[in-house]
Amino acid sequence: MFAQIGYYICVPFAWLTRMFYSLTGSYGVALILFTLLVKLVLLPFQLKSKKSMLRMNRMQGKIKDIQTRYANNQQRQQEAMQELYMKEGINPIAFSGLKLSITSEESKAINFDETPKVIISASGMCDAGRIRHHLKHNLWREECTILFVGYQSVGTLGRALVEGADEVKLFGETIQVRAQIRKLAGLSGHADKEGLIEWIQAFEEKPKKVFVVHGEDSACTAFTECLKIEYGQRAYAPYSGTEFDLISNKFTYEAAPVAVKKKTKPVTGVFERLLASARRLLALVTKSEGVMTNKDMAKFADQINSLCDKWEI
Repeated sequence: MFAQIGYYICVPFAWLTRMFYSLTGSYGVALILFTLLVKLVLLPFQLKSKKSMLRMNRMQGKIKDIQTRYANNQQRQQEAMQELYMKEGINPIAFSGLKLSITSEESKAINFDETPKVIISASGMCDAGRIRHHLKHNLWREECTILFVGYQSVGTLGRALVEGADEVKLFGETIQVRAQIRKLAGLSGHADKEGLIEWIQAFEEKPKKVFVVHGEDSACTAFTECLKIEYGQRAYAPYSGTEFDLISNKFTYEAAPVAVKKKTKPVTGVFERLLASARRLLALVTKSEGVMTNKDMAKFADQINSLCDKWEI
């Protein structure tokens, strides 16, 4: 291969040198003319490279200025960055060397290509989608890095990886985690607290009710209290399964406050049924307050205790 490259470089060099010598009668003059010709040919590329370098330096300066100016306002910082990219005509997700995998077959084929690469994949918090195939083929490789750039909810595979799981289960197979797991904060597509408050306050007619249904339990509760106390909103942070009738403007069912737990190990279908039954029982007990009579609640408690005594391990 190197011999071929040398051939394609040396042959034109020798031919041009002989041509210049035949015109001037001097090898020294011929070499000077050849050097000038090479510089002339390379000049447009050098100018383009210099222009690109100047543009890059200018962009870096503007980016640094935005990061400094909006250091305490992440949402405004992202908006300013987007405005800068649009103004400069830069598409940050379209670049040289980018290859798109449209079909699932094309995506799976990536895992059998040994060329070093960066795989950009929508994660779905690693609980669904093509990312699971990429994780199966790369989590066990020490030379790989898994970089998370979005929020990973409690109870998801992505959260387990971020928190340092030693092994995970994918497609029924236990995979050892040997790759480096890293997290890049600040790239979430969701608005932060200030952004949500700004959105709510922008309504000309104040919302009658606000339901906070996305986020960590502690964050949802804190944000709900903030809306109530500081902004006078009728805010609620319902648990999963709660039902609210928009016509009657009433809660028809309030689910029990069962927090989402971290995944520890896979459970069988039968055990999952048992857990679901226990959650249903807890919800029924919680709902019974103020509905059942004291006599019925005492009878219900005796039945639960009797059941526990029967199956106590």
